[in-house]
Amino acid sequence: MMRLVETFLENTPQLILVLYIILQREAIEPFQCFSISMSFICISWAILDYHQSLRLFLREKLKLSNLSSAIYYLWNFCLISSRILCITLFTVTFHWRIALHFLLLWLPFFVWAMLQKTSFMKHKFLETVYRATVAIILYFSWFNVADGRTIYRCIIYHLFILTDNVILVESWRNLKFPSNLDVYETHIIVTNIILMFLGLFLRLIYYKFLHPNVLSETKQYFDVPDGIKRTETDKLYLASKIGQQTNHRIQYLAWQIY
Repeated sequence: MMRLVETFLENTPQLILVLYIILQREAIEPFQCFSISMSFICISWAILDYHQSLRLFLREKLKLSNLSSAIYYLWNFCLISSRILCITLFTVTFHWRIALHFLLLWLPFFVWAMLQKTSFMKHKFLETVYRATVAIILYFSWFNVADGRTIYRCIIYHLFILTDNVILVESWRNLKFPSNLDVYETHIIVTNIILMFLGLFLRLIYYKFLHPNVLSETKQYFDVPDGIKRTETDKLYLASKIGQQTNHRIQYLAWQIY
């Protein structure tokens, strides 16, 4: 969980800053191409690693297959890459105003998390901090914080993000200053559209055919929650022998998330 928080509170903003500086200077070094590529890969990998790791703590949860993991990674990679590209383009033109954009979106996302009535932390103040953190993650990527079917919440979220991405790109296209980037305008827009809709398509494929619940013929088409309590009977498979010590902090976190 902490690695995921670090990814979206530190690594992702740093990547956007690097892209902003490169586009402003209109020059890039070969090592920067490698570094940027690895950053995109690591951000998406952190989401997959988070999802897989927490499933390992719960005996009753089915594990992801290799194919499911690959598709899960790819749709996150496409959607997050598209989102980062849109934010970067807007930042290149409007500079510090991206902070206002972030605040305008962070507030409804925070209210969204509040309305889900999450119970991830033990203390009320820390729960508020957790919800604020969730709002930051939602600015970049989907993050489920409620139990049950999430199809309608996913549709609302992705329609909202799609609309915001269109606004960001159109603002950049219509109000940008002349630069060498103008030559690649069409390529940038087309690439962004392909990434966005390819990500949505792969996500649909994952939940329709490759989700562990579907593969086990349980037909439960909903995501695992990130903020719901479990009963005492839902134990973690952390040790192979009875009586071996358990990491209670990890146990508590896993109960909340699943």
